[in-house]
Amino acid sequence: PFSVRGGEEYAYLHEGLVDLLSTKLDGAGDLQTVDPQALLNAIEVAVDEPIDPEAARRVARRFGAGRYLTGSVVEAGGRISVRASIYAGDGDAEITAEAIAESEAEVFAMVDDLARQLLAGGDEQGSARLTQLAALTTDSLPALKAFLEGTALFRDGEMEDAVAAFERAVAIDTTFALAYYRLSIAHEWSGTFEGMRGSAERAVQFNERLSERDRRLLEALRTWRQADGLTAERLYREIILMYPGEVEAWSQLSEVIFHYGPPNGRSVRYAREPIERVLELEPDQVPAMYHLIRLDALDRDTAVLRERVERLLQLRPDQELVDEAHALHAFAAGDSATIGRIMSEPVRASTPFLADVVAVFAHDLDGALAIAARLADPQQPGYLRIAGLRTRASILLSRGQWQAAVEELEQVDSVAEADGTGSLLLGLRVATAFVERPDDEVRTLRDRIAGNRPPLQLAEYILGLLSARLGDQSSALAYADDLDDVEFPPQLASELGSAAPDMALSVRARAAYARGDHRLALEFIQNQKHQVDYQLRREFVPLSRAYDRYLVGTILQEQGSYEEALGWYESIEGHSVGDLPFLAPSHLRRAEIYEELGDPARAAFHYAEFVNLWVDADADHQPMVETARDRLRALMPDTG
Repeated sequence: PFSVRGGEEYAYLHEGLVDLLSTKLDGAGDLQTVDPQALLNAIEVAVDEPIDPEAARRVARRFGAGRYLTGSVVEAGGRISVRASIYAGDGDAEITAEAIAESEAEVFAMVDDLARQLLAGGDEQGSARLTQLAALTTDSLPALKAFLEGTALFRDGEMEDAVAAFERAVAIDTTFALAYYRLSIAHEWSGTFEGMRGSAERAVQFNERLSERDRRLLEALRTWRQADGLTAERLYREIILMYPGEVEAWSQLSEVIFHYGPPNGRSVRYAREPIERVLELEPDQVPAMYHLIRLDALDRDTAVLRERVERLLQLRPDQELVDEAHALHAFAAGDSATIGRIMSEPVRASTPFLADVVAVFAHDLDGALAIAARLADPQQPGYLRIAGLRTRASILLSRGQWQAAVEELEQVDSVAEADGTGSLLLGLRVATAFVERPDDEVRTLRDRIAGNRPPLQLAEYILGLLSARLGDQSSALAYADDLDDVEFPPQLASELGSAAPDMALSVRARAAYARGDHRLALEFIQNQKHQVDYQLRREFVPLSRAYDRYLVGTILQEQGSYEEALGWYESIEGHSVGDLPFLAPSHLRRAEIYEELGDPARAAFHYAEFVNLWVDADADHQPMVETARDRLRALMPDTG
């Protein structure tokens, strides 16, 4: 009970504040309050006397409470001021708040103000500043409670529930900018991408109550929701330069680098530093931990990976991100018992993504092939079958097994929903193949695609690349011109962004390279904007631009710009399953560069990676494998 000093007519606040604050605080985030009547029955104290600290601790222990709250009310001339403090179970003060009512009519508003301060002050994570700011930028306590609940759920990785909580917050207060901000981020992690863009726009729309610092955060988020990764990264780095402890900027910077670094020639590994910085500020944030687990798997650090996954399982043993992390560790470490259990589970909508991460991050191509085979089963829905066949083809190509990959892609068009997708994918692989293909094969495939163009105008891109490969410059450039004139449907325009003009530049680059103008080819690719939603790059293989990145590396290597070339080759790793066919060639190119730079250990590593990937390649690829094996023996004679 609060001590009350003032007129007798205000004595009701002695017990009344217990009822009011219990209602206001209960259910905010992970808070639960003791039943107020039970509490009042356990305590007897005079209206004008504060409760003894030791007595307060005893009562808290009796009810099993981790914290307790005490306070005082002072009334003078009708003006009421209240002060409240929350204490830890050991008696240490954690949060203190003060509020004022100019008259008794404002008591309820005063209690709301007090509750908002207490709730905001209870956030001990690195993002506490935004939580405290949220309390000041909404006038609705219910909206704030929903916001705090969503924040706690997001940190724990409960993304769908977090979305629901933030949506309640913005339904209550339709101008709550920070709730829209967090809603956009939660939408991304829950896979509802149409919601993440609209929420980011509304966050900026209602930012007038925010400081310049926080407006920068919201603008940076909107920019990267518009798939402008380079500009978003610059904006986040500017924020960090001014505010080095801003966890939101570090968190979103890591996301931008992770998803938009590779198309711009940088490995996903560059995201490690900002992710680790996030975990310094919020040690138990599940999303950041999950990304770091992917990088640990990519670096084959299974010991650290195991420790991190075990920590994640302790924090959240029962949600989807943790299941994926657990599976990632199992495949990376060869945990046959766990792998067997995973493979016995029913196929789900998330299974294609599991196949991707196992192949891309865990380096377990056999495991990923087995998962994809379950997807490709004729008993599965069409969209899952297509995903499985597409993934299997990419993995087989990464092993140099061209004929087997073609068989997988030829099956795609037999699926009702395919609509020519198999022909397109096959055309892309033929157009960008690391090894030469017969002109008759290329020409036949081009005619086949031209006679049945799938939607979204991606066919012009494949047809342009095939024409360039055939040396048909006029056709290639005509298809590039067609791409410049493409207008995507309004519902796809924001997601596809610069896809069409970037594809046009890609075709022109391939044509320029074919006629020996490597400088112009490089210029064309460097003029691409890469403003395409990263999820579409994963789902639609032509949008990943792996071939363009590989071509840039090749040109830079030819020019002797070895360090730059290495960056572009490294960007092939850890991005998407659609990039895998270029993985072995990128290792071979890196081996050549390191040998040229006089670094035999690294050269040997990459020759070995190439040989391991292509050891079972088709017979016509084996001479390349034997050449790489000879170089490996020369560099490391003891390898046998």
